[in-house]
This record gives sequence, C-alpha cells and structure tokens, in this order.
Amino acid sequence: MDRQPRWMASVYAIVLLGLALPEMAHAYLDPGTGSYLLQILLASLFGALYAVKVFWVRIRACVDKILGRESASTESNEEGAGKSADG
Repeated sequence: MDRQPRWMASVYAIVLLGLALPEMAHAYLDPGTGSYLLQILLASLFGALYAVKVFWVRIRACVDKILGRESASTESNEEGAGKSADG
C-alpha cells in the first residue's frame, strides 16, 4: 500500500485543531468550578514544595556543582572524618 502524502497529515492536524478550538463556547461555570481550580492550584503548589523538600540535598548538590562550590554534605563529611582521626 502507498503511504499518504505528507500534506495529508497537515490537513488532518488543521481539521482536528479546528474542531478542538471552537470560536465561542456556551458553557456554564458554577461556583464549584472556581473552588475546584483553587484546589488544583494549591495541591500543585504544596506538591511542588514537598518535592523540593524531599529532593533538597540533590538539588543543592547539583546547584553547587554548577557553581563550582563544594556541597555542604561533602564539607561536613570531611570535617567529621578529621575529628574522628584527631581523637
């Protein structure tokens, strides 16, 4: 079988975009919609903050590596090793 020409893929994309993006939508947004959007926004914010909290050590090490500094965990390990050797 022959493949469809490339321009047909463009035509399909244009038609799908035309159907997916109507000019005017006659829709009703009740007050619950606003609170739902607020809930999504807050959940995303707190989820992102928690992810930063969990991965903070890795994030800081990566930033320190980019800036050319030694990370705090490396410095504390070296200090801890020096103290135990000194007695």
